[in-house]
Amino acid sequence: MTTAISCAPFGSQIHMAGAGAATLMNAATAGPVRVNSPRNYELFERQLLEAVKNSLRYELHANASFLCERLLAQVDNDEVRLLLAESYLGEGKAYKAYDVLKGCSSPPNRYKFALTCVKLNRLSEAEKVLLDQNNIRSLSLMDPEHLKKVPNGAAGLYLLGHIREHQSKQKEAAKNYRQALKLDPTLWCAFERLCSLQPDEVEAQKIFSQNHPFIQHLNMALAQAD
Repeated sequence: MTTAISCAPFGSQIHMAGAGAATLMNAATAGPVRVNSPRNYELFERQLLEAVKNSLRYELHANASFLCERLLAQVDNDEVRLLLAESYLGEGKAYKAYDVLKGCSSPPNRYKFALTCVKLNRLSEAEKVLLDQNNIRSLSLMDPEHLKKVPNGAAGLYLLGHIREHQSKQKEAAKNYRQALKLDPTLWCAFERLCSLQPDEVEAQKIFSQNHPFIQHLNMALAQAD
């Protein structure tokens, strides 16, 4: 998933005086332009995007925030908002990440928004956004159709279980942990919480079977890599 990122072309254009400063000011003050994919970015916007990713890689979160705020002023889409939220979270500014992600509809942004809500102790809101459901009261908490909407597969289901456990919904949380492990038995965090909630009902040999589809898929991938 990680790719080598170089911001050398971008770095050669940014100076805090002269033409470079004017370019940054234009990016900060121009009206946002909606784009649907990275292929629609202009050259300067692509350079900013790669520079943000490079800053995040080296945990230069304040620098990433500065650059990404200017990119968002130029191009407003879920990809840029996600990067800006990651920058803010790295700075410990969850309240800013909340404002940036609120209303985003893409699965990665909904997942990140739920994580942000947990940091801010907005558990009910985190649960709703994971299920993509505004009125949680009218929803069966284990409705399989709504569980399909949970982003990021096993990780999303684990997060949903974590949220529900902290809402004192232990039964629902345990089911979510089981569902997460059904998709990915390497989620030790889900197994640990399941053992804590239902210590007498966990059958480890069934969860960690070599016949599990996830393990078989992993073995095939490793065999192809050799």
